[in-house]
Amino acid sequence: YIDYQFDSLVSSMILNYNGKKVKISDFSSIDFKGIDGELNWHFWLDLNNVRILHNVIAENIIHTFPEIKNEVTKNLDEALEIIDGINKWKRFKLLDLAPVVLLSDSLEHFFKSINTSQIEVFQTSNSSLKNIQKLDDVLSSDSIKCIVLDINQNSQAYSKYNKLVIQLDSENWSLQDKTNFSRELFVNRYSKMIDQLSSCK
Repeated sequence: YIDYQFDSLVSSMILNYNGKKVKISDFSSIDFKGIDGELNWHFWLDLNNVRILHNVIAENIIHTFPEIKNEVTKNLDEALEIIDGINKWKRFKLLDLAPVVLLSDSLEHFFKSINTSQIEVFQTSNSSLKNIQKLDDVLSSDSIKCIVLDINQNSQAYSKYNKLVIQLDSENWSLQDKTNFSRELFVNRYSKMIDQLSSCK
């Protein structure tokens, strides 16, 4: 699990569990900070973090089950190769990304490996009138080409700005066939996000 603050339900369920528990927030090598430097638990959207996570989880499994070290190492090598491939493709597809305004803090980690000078991040919750006016000014600017939202945000609220609105589904991914686990789930969903964002040129 990630952390008791983020996974409060899971944390309470495993409180009295006597087996091995792995709390991802304990891994100091993972960068949990968003673009603004504040804590953001959606670390898995930064592929550098995904790479680190695979390494530390594999290390934990090997330490606990040394008899399957060869299998775990083989799986790790394959996974890292896939992650590196997605990362290269992401940089290629989003190389000429137009200036965007990001209105979902849950998506910050996805943008960390992209040219951040092209991105303006705004918090839409608990915003002051001053910030709302600033956001309106930015969204009205001709220099901004796209507005990026989370899938659960209301896109109609931004239709008056006549910008391309892109809504990314970044979490709570579920399998269509719940009886058959697919190792491609992360790859497919992450690739879809890259494709969607690449339309902002």
